[in-house]
Amino acid sequence: MKRLLSGLLVLMTVMLCGCNGALPDQTVICSDLTITLPGYFMDLSDEEFAREFEMVYGFQDEAVFVLKEPAAELTPYYPEIDTEEYAHLAVESYGLDSTVEIVDSIPTFTYSAQAQDMGFTYMVGVFQSETDFWMVQCYCNTEDYAEKQSQMWDCIKSVRIG
Repeated sequence: MKRLLSGLLVLMTVMLCGCNGALPDQTVICSDLTITLPGYFMDLSDEEFAREFEMVYGFQDEAVFVLKEPAAELTPYYPEIDTEEYAHLAVESYGLDSTVEIVDSIPTFTYSAQAQDMGFTYMVGVFQSETDFWMVQCYCNTEDYAEKQSQMWDCIKSVRIG
């Protein structure tokens, strides 16, 4: 829950940033994870609100943040856990009204949240390296979700591990 609230803080801070330009996409490397993001997204990873995350990039009311959890912390309780099971565990642990689906071989789910009279929709992809589980969360204002859904999915499916 703390991470979810931190994510909402990320959103509020990103909304205060300036305007975007027509910049080429950028490739960002974070430990074992590589992701392609819109060129106008700014690195917010050093901000105080982002300390719970491996990385945070965003602009205005849209952002991507990445969570990493060591698999070794889960395997004593879930010896056969894989990315799909991890996604189900995340949905259950955070009490989200969501269903896990496999799209393009990626366990994914969406959920919505409210913050200060604004609604936000999150699209999440789950990945695994040799030692960690990775949860990549893209979000935007709920009223813009239909327009930004494709861009959000492009970010998630661009993820490479290793």
